[in-house]
Amino acid sequence: MMVFETKKTISSYETAKNTKIQKVILVGGLANMPQFLDYFKNKLGAEVSIGNPFARLIYPKEIDVAYLKKFRELILTYISRGKKFGIITGGGAICREYLRKANEVVALQTFQNDMIGILTTRTNAQLVREIFGDTAYKDVVIDFSKKIVTDKSIVIGAGWVPGSSTDKDAVLLAHLIGARLVINLTNVDYVYDKDPRKYADAKPIKKIMWKEF
Repeated sequence: MMVFETKKTISSYETAKNTKIQKVILVGGLANMPQFLDYFKNKLGAEVSIGNPFARLIYPKEIDVAYLKKFRELILTYISRGKKFGIITGGGAICREYLRKANEVVALQTFQNDMIGILTTRTNAQLVREIFGDTAYKDVVIDFSKKIVTDKSIVIGAGWVPGSSTDKDAVLLAHLIGARLVINLTNVDYVYDKDPRKYADAKPIKKIMWKEF
């Protein structure tokens, strides 16, 4: 029945469009059944392949493996010298892309944007936690109101609540684990009076009080 309906649909389309279909793409769980692909090829007499309709939802850019390796090596080097780290991951480019595409479909409310951002940071954090293995605390910290009891040298955290930022979460984690120094890793070297990627005359602000910021 399935082959019959497929042939009928193909015939109707080819007649209406005055063209010939060169390839048929099968999707869904049934397409992955053993010999199902070969069966369709033989019955249709056309090229048939299995497709993934959600493939383009995955962020197309590659994860920078070289950077992760260097970052891991750096942190482990300092740990070997007796240092300890709390690491908060942001959403990064993948988060911005998700937000941009989602808002192209429909204008999201602030809370909805925040939730996409939070969950993206947690995915990133899980990746970072796993590459450090047993050196890191077993869970990604997502609630900075709870005390952390661990002898591990690394604690990984991510976005907590809507309306906040991972910069704030980094400070909260630092307070939670008793860290005396917070380092913000970002793709700009200073805070600027305006976006340096858009304005060539943007001036760096090398020192600023929190209230002024």
